[in-house]
Amino acid sequence: MNFNLIMLSKDEESDFLSSHFLGCPDVPSIWNEKAEFYNDEIFLLQINLKEYPINDLKDGLLYFFIASKSHPYRGIVRYSLSDKEMERIDFNSEIEFKYDLNKEYLLKEDLNGEIQILPDKFKLKNYILKQDELILASIKHEMFNDIGGEIVFLIKKNDLNNHEFNKAYLSISLDK
Repeated sequence: MNFNLIMLSKDEESDFLSSHFLGCPDVPSIWNEKAEFYNDEIFLLQINLKEYPINDLKDGLLYFFIASKSHPYRGIVRYSLSDKEMERIDFNSEIEFKYDLNKEYLLKEDLNGEIQILPDKFKLKNYILKQDELILASIKHEMFNDIGGEIVFLIKKNDLNNHEFNKAYLSISLDK
């Protein structure tokens, strides 16, 4: 799936549980209560799998974050099977970052989109995927201009099949 981004105005907010880039994620209340998040985490992307299923996943939400104080950035992917007892949290408001993280974008399917989920024709110039690796997501955005303009989340095929998204990892040095 490829997506282009449609920026919402300052007064608009995405629908609760909808797929979107930046802004505020809709997460299980228990995650917030148990302090599941790191202090330097930046919310990037929420995919509602009812809107955009991935392989056999047709329910739940998939979230992409980066830890902004680790160099290079560290990728964090979380998955919630349930959409019950969720809350929208103002996640990025206290993070100091060079880009306005509160700008929110809706996703619109597009063949040449800036965000790609499980791309099938994505080629990397300086890296050969291992036989058991997949590109889970590629995010191309101006906020990453200082690191080549794009970040890539990788996952092993077995981890994807077992829905172990916490084992996904980020690479910012892979050139297309």
